[in-house]
Amino acid sequence: MINRRQFLKSTLALSATSGLGPLSQISQAMGQSYNANHFFVLVTAFGGMDVVLGLDPQVLDKEYHQRDLFLGYRPEDRVSWQGGFLGPAAQSLAQSDFASDLLIINGIYQSSENMDHEANLNYVLSGHPSGKSPHILANPGFMNISSKSLGIFTNTNFPQLSPHKTNRPHHSISDFNQLTFGSSQSATDLLSSSINLDHLKLKGSDVASFAQKINAIESKKRDLNSLQLNLSDDLLIFLAGVTLGHSQLGYLEFNPSQNLDTHNNHEKIHPQAQSSVWDKISNFINATKKIPSLDNRSSLYENMTLIFVSEFARTINLNNSDGKDHNPETNSMLILSPQLTAKGQVIGESVIRSATVSERNRPEHVALPIDYSTGEVYKGPREQTPQNVAPLFPENVYASLSEAFGISSKKLFPNRDTLNILPQFKQSSKGFFDF
Repeated sequence: MINRRQFLKSTLALSATSGLGPLSQISQAMGQSYNANHFFVLVTAFGGMDVVLGLDPQVLDKEYHQRDLFLGYRPEDRVSWQGGFLGPAAQSLAQSDFASDLLIINGIYQSSENMDHEANLNYVLSGHPSGKSPHILANPGFMNISSKSLGIFTNTNFPQLSPHKTNRPHHSISDFNQLTFGSSQSATDLLSSSINLDHLKLKGSDVASFAQKINAIESKKRDLNSLQLNLSDDLLIFLAGVTLGHSQLGYLEFNPSQNLDTHNNHEKIHPQAQSSVWDKISNFINATKKIPSLDNRSSLYENMTLIFVSEFARTINLNNSDGKDHNPETNSMLILSPQLTAKGQVIGESVIRSATVSERNRPEHVALPIDYSTGEVYKGPREQTPQNVAPLFPENVYASLSEAFGISSKKLFPNRDTLNILPQFKQSSKGFFDF
């Protein structure tokens, strides 16, 4: 089992930056074409979620040995949601008052071989399977930073941007904690003397201007604290920045109560750990409903698009240590936005197979391909696969989302062949988003 601290030290491309790859391009277009108050939040939970417990619940047709197929719950333990079901760990999502605003994408295929945390996380955060392209949080080419914006806020503590360095300023919430929160020194003094903040690239009057902004964030954080939102300081700081217009982009990690990377004792650890993540995300979403937007005409919730993804799913069977291992052959994504015209549904699907029926003679939980002419899952014979049928990859989701905002996916992935677009995302007379 990977040590999370070691991973944070070794993965070098996920620091907060001023470019958020696909999401920053989308955010820029939305600010220009739709709603300048709109903001994006990309949320992750480190370790690899067992999607059958949450966004992609399954039902067994009979009893199986746990080394073959293992869910850890009965069909009646699933939670009703929009005419369907979510897994028991996602109860806080299914029973929330924002449940109808959710869009779930299942059956996202990443790899059949690469089981590495870092490689898969990089892939799902960028849409680039090679890992050689800039990550979402280190891509310098997708967003123009306004004079008011401080770039992206993040509550992670990745030490540097290498190997995909950017010359643009980048900020983490730890910067703000270091500069002003709880400090007896002024932010200007700390900025002027700090040797750890060279990446801010501030000169002359920029120092005072930046210090003024983060002190304003501190003041706004105190205001939000008075609302009794039950949020941690890092989340309050991020939302304070959003309300002031200092950030439209955020990368947030929600830490589970226990390690999600359950290679042993899965049944005793993972359900509760995953539930704790969904609970925190639900609490965060509910908090945005209580905070006015920048123009005071609506809440932050009404101006938010939130995307959640973990680095991969977990195997459908228990190993000899009663754990579940890494499974990048399917994954799930959650998208929340009140403006979604396609909300309240599931796109994509996965299938579980016993070792007795699998062509690979092993238990498997794999994504099913999509017929991109209809957006429906294809379940026909592989030898007769129609031309429009192909796997649903992370890049297809990002490209589809981009097209929904009226941005050519070619701008998003300029060095890629034409990517398949989910027809549910294509703009219609009303559009995928109702702004």
